[in-house]
Amino acid sequence: MSGDARDFHGLVAEADGRLLGLTHYVFHPNLWRPEGVCYLQDLFTAPEARGQGVARALIEGVYAAADAAGVPAVYWLTAETNYPGRMLYDRVAVKSPFIRYNRAP
Repeated sequence: MSGDARDFHGLVAEADGRLLGLTHYVFHPNLWRPEGVCYLQDLFTAPEARGQGVARALIEGVYAAADAAGVPAVYWLTAETNYPGRMLYDRVAVKSPFIRYNRAP
């Protein structure tokens, strides 16, 4: 958003002047991949646009941006209970075996 390649990036999906969805992603270093990795941080589709390919198009847009940057590894997190999202994610990505832990407050 700032023009700095190390900053966050964003994409939107729109039709007829209406915002249908958005995603934010960021490139960051990784010890096992010298080219770094891309983290898809946010993905949102308006409720009335769900099931119409908006989220898939946004994910594919992030994939294209990552490929253009020479960073083919893209990953994201989701809630275990996000069943509708996970049905799409199972078609466009491979689920990793990792479980994430966060520092307690």
